[in-house]
Amino acid sequence: MKKILFIINCFSLGGGAEALLTTIVNNLDPEKYDISIIEFVHYSVKEEKTNCNIKVLPYIVNGEDTEERRHQKYLLFHDTDNYIKQHIPEGYDLYIGFNYLAPAYLLPPGKNNILWIHGDVYDCLQEPMLIEEHDQQNQMYNKAKKIIVISDRTEKSVLDVFPEQKDKLVKIYNGIDTEKVRRLSEEDADISVMSPAVAVVGRLDNNKNPLRAVRILRLLHDMECRCHMYFIGDGKLHEDVRALSKEEGLEEYVHLTGYLENPFPVMKGCDCMLMTSGSEGFQMSLLESLTLGVPFISTDVGASRMLVNEDNKCMVFEQDNSAAKGIYERLHETDKEDVARECRNTALKYDIEKYIEKIERVLDSIGG
Repeated sequence: MKKILFIINCFSLGGGAEALLTTIVNNLDPEKYDISIIEFVHYSVKEEKTNCNIKVLPYIVNGEDTEERRHQKYLLFHDTDNYIKQHIPEGYDLYIGFNYLAPAYLLPPGKNNILWIHGDVYDCLQEPMLIEEHDQQNQMYNKAKKIIVISDRTEKSVLDVFPEQKDKLVKIYNGIDTEKVRRLSEEDADISVMSPAVAVVGRLDNNKNPLRAVRILRLLHDMECRCHMYFIGDGKLHEDVRALSKEEGLEEYVHLTGYLENPFPVMKGCDCMLMTSGSEGFQMSLLESLTLGVPFISTDVGASRMLVNEDNKCMVFEQDNSAAKGIYERLHETDKEDVARECRNTALKYDIEKYIEKIERVLDSIGG
């Protein structure tokens, strides 16, 4: 049995990477793999529901913004080898850094390592640098024997920023357990969705750009489309969204649900999903939306263009006016059941069984 340690930046904030890792470890063959997970930063927003055979190790750093947390991050990025010796347990056949930056730094040198990148890495070229110099990032990537990328855009970003890593790249598009998502969507919801409705799913932060979603809602109302918008998630821009909604006279149409343990009943109750992110990897929320038969309108980020099927009425946009027009058309679709069926068919292309098969082939190709 192969012992595997997944290293993730956070496994307790209810984000897409956490949900994806939970799906992966719960579906890997328990007869072949002895799996553990360790998170760098801990928040206590959500406890992921892993199978009983999965070991979740004590976290390294508490998520509270304290001087101790900042000190711990400094040590990770400036005294990396010693930090790994202190915090990453030995004795595993394979170590997997489940995203770049912190998980890449935490990969132990000289071991069987995989780096799994979930977004584009162009921020590594920004000035001032986000974390460290480009060449030091590249050194962290050198520790990996394989680098898994989850979308065409992620692959291109790695090739553009770290061309030296070209021969290590393995592309595996994200997968989804469609039956589980549909089953959860049938559960009772505490929130009654008012129609017509648009879902906005994700943390309320600058990258997700929820204020842009409010402005698009304003355009829809200017078009005499009195639709509701449900923000499923929480974050530092919560009050900003509320304030802009009030300023635009949309208070009764903007619904801030906060973080939901099970968002799928609300998503299913909406007519369309809107994504306004500036950067993404492979958006699981879009795949979940398709699974529920709900078309999406998204900025051209991550896998959004890949997931657009010419028949399922999804689209990518650049200008707010285009997004508003696209949503308006979705809300006034004459054959919504046909659209829903095409959405579900698109999601089936990312079936969980085929996804896990691809992952296991990579895991089996490294080490004993």
